[in-house]
Amino acid sequence: MTSLEECRGFCICTTNRMDGMDAAAMRRFSFKIPFTYARPEQVEALYSSLLAPIVSGRITEEVCTQLSKLPCLTPGDFHTVRARYWLSRPGEVSIIHRPSRKGF
Repeated sequence: MTSLEECRGFCICTTNRMDGMDAAAMRRFSFKIPFTYARPEQVEALYSSLLAPIVSGRITEEVCTQLSKLPCLTPGDFHTVRARYWLSRPGEVSIIHRPSRKGF
């Protein structure tokens, strides 16, 4: 905590355990900015900008329904999918999840 008080520049800290942070330590931060999961309109925007180009198409109602069942999506999730298929040509990737058959 002494180092935080003596810092004369910027200090950026992150945690996904805000509830476990000590109150005395938290008082030393001027700004506390929460990052939450994507809202439905953000999910659509992330899909449109990152995934639509590799599946060659706008988001469908079926995909919207599937994505709405995943309440904890973040921009990182979309970037991960995009990074996995970044060399794919448009139309080679299907966004619809099909469970694999046993034995394959």
